[in-house]
Amino acid sequence: MINEKIDRRKKYYLILDCETATLPYASKFEEEQKKNIAIAKPLIYDLGWQVIDRNGKVYKRKSYLISEIFSVPQVFNTGYYAHKRPIYIDRLQKGETILTDWNSAITDLLNDMQYVESVGAYNSMFDFKKAIPFTELYINMLYSS
Repeated sequence: MINEKIDRRKKYYLILDCETATLPYASKFEEEQKKNIAIAKPLIYDLGWQVIDRNGKVYKRKSYLISEIFSVPQVFNTGYYAHKRPIYIDRLQKGETILTDWNSAITDLLNDMQYVESVGAYNSMFDFKKAIPFTELYINMLYSS
């Protein structure tokens, strides 16, 4: 799980962050309507987390670009940070982030979650109630017959 040996006496915490795009049809709407669609139908293209202790010491950091979203311009370009694509490409080339599929990233996230006391996020209500469930639904539909 983490780069150092796990000290069972310590409590670890996982802090998650994600960036989202939305369904391509949102581009047909006015700016305010686009925002509402993006909030209602978020698709995670950038998923990252770190495992820390109560003092904030980082034991592990993960950063993934989700291929099903990031690699589809019609979807990725709806993201609030779409203009940062060159930064994402640079981070990929430097090995600071990994381009992978949703299921691989989520499997790694779930694995790390088993070692932590609790999970938090910078915008947890959105991340856990909207972004992760809708992305999961979208990916399942994408690969269904």
